[in-house]
Amino acid sequence: MFTSGMRESTEKEITIEDTSYSTFVALMEYLYCDNIEGLDPSMTVDLFGLAQFYNMSRLMEMCLGSIRRSIKAENAASLLQRSHDAHCEEVKELALEYVVSRFDEISRSEGIKALSHELLLHVLSARPLG
Repeated sequence: MFTSGMRESTEKEITIEDTSYSTFVALMEYLYCDNIEGLDPSMTVDLFGLAQFYNMSRLMEMCLGSIRRSIKAENAASLLQRSHDAHCEEVKELALEYVVSRFDEISRSEGIKALSHELLLHVLSARPLG
């Protein structure tokens, strides 16, 4: 990109669309330090989306591992909604499985309000009958 004759090779400043400053800083931290520790789960979902965009499979795996370790009843519904909105299917499946398996607890929490009508119907249809 910087030596290929593309527009970015002559620009002093490059705009990176659809990424927050803090998510991009987290990406730089990973690139320079191989570390994503200390990120909150929502930021980790955003970082997963960026890793997916740039096809960074190791970072995607690190993000999934971090989300697996940090998902809980209080944040599961919002992580499900955030991953759905960001088209992060692997994170969405992880969060969906968690929400479905603990639906009774999560449905009584404030977190359930984070789900869109469409996603709530998806959760309900994924639950076993009976």
